[in-house]
Amino acid sequence: MTATANDDTGSPTSRVPDDGEPGDWIGDDGTAAWRREPYVVSTDQARLDIPVTAGFLGASYWAAGITESVVRRALDHSIAFGLYAGERQVGFARVVTDRATFAWVGDVFVLESHRGRGLGLWLMRCVLAHPDLRE
Repeated sequence: MTATANDDTGSPTSRVPDDGEPGDWIGDDGTAAWRREPYVVSTDQARLDIPVTAGFLGASYWAAGITESVVRRALDHSIAFGLYAGERQVGFARVVTDRATFAWVGDVFVLESHRGRGLGLWLMRCVLAHPDLRE
């Protein structure tokens, strides 16, 4: 797909390539990260934009009215995946897991301005590729 417009961050609106793999691994410092320019998926919770996450979730039907403090508490007991265009968070997924035999995926979203590019699929490929969720 050829980009014909830019989103609200100036990034081309074309799809990220999908070859069935999560993409280039760039993780370090105990976090996992994958890159497909201009996007990055990272499990670094310090990067998460809690107001964006709580704002989207709070407007959803499955977490209506959730507060930032509840989101922070939920993150303390989960592996969180932020999707970023540059430094701006544009998507999110959360996995509740014991890191051994059980994992539940929830709270997955991509902001509307970044939809239609295959980012949700790529985000989930990254979730499934996380080392703590592979066995």
